[in-house]
Amino acid sequence: MSTKSCLLLGCNYLSNLCEMVLFYRKVIIFAILLSIPLTVSSQEDDKQNLGVWLTYKNRFKINSSFYYIDDISYRHTIVYDKWQRFSFNPAIAFNALNEIEFYFGANNLFVVQDVINNTYELRIWQGVRMTWPYIKRFHFDHYFRFEERFIYDFGDKSWNPGYRGRYRLSLTVPINSMVIAESTFYTGISAEAYTNIGKSMPEKYLDQARFSATFGYRKNRKWSFELMYLVDDSKEVKEDNFELNNHIIRFRIINIISL
Repeated sequence: MSTKSCLLLGCNYLSNLCEMVLFYRKVIIFAILLSIPLTVSSQEDDKQNLGVWLTYKNRFKINSSFYYIDDISYRHTIVYDKWQRFSFNPAIAFNALNEIEFYFGANNLFVVQDVINNTYELRIWQGVRMTWPYIKRFHFDHYFRFEERFIYDFGDKSWNPGYRGRYRLSLTVPINSMVIAESTFYTGISAEAYTNIGKSMPEKYLDQARFSATFGYRKNRKWSFELMYLVDDSKEVKEDNFELNNHIIRFRIINIISL
């Protein structure tokens, strides 16, 4: 190999190395920014709770543009108090472009709780998801969602309407591949903010923000598995209204029925 070729290979190697360092520096900065509000929310005077969350999710292709998706979930707190939630969340997704999807869904949630009355919630929601930018193997995801919430109180036998907006920023990184394909391990982090509109709702936990870290594995074109650690920065709706951090271990199974 000539000296010129060696120099070119060396320059290309250094260029790729510098590029990789810059990308990893961006990821580290992003993770630090996510950790700042989480650290602030975990002050000593906040109460801490621990829970589990199990989810089975389907995605079914209707045609080249439309998908049916749903998830069935069970969530349970196991330390501070007794609180359980069962949910079924069907939705239709419209793929406008490769990077943009629109959603319309109707989540059904039944909550069993010890301090206030049990409730049923019909949560009609609309959302838009934009996947941008792709930087090598780093995939950023923006998700906006608006919810019309109707909560039925089994004690008062009354309906309570309310509205909420949500925004989530996520980063997903394949580990052993450049893209998430068959036999791919991946990891991710996300931060989500909630904005309640109007009067308070009769619910035990009033969520304000959520932070998560994910480790996942896509087995093939049909099955994926995810283990997640989440922290919900919440307020407990009681007479002694206080800040509460819900630490949640979530396991999610994703089944893509048709491609």
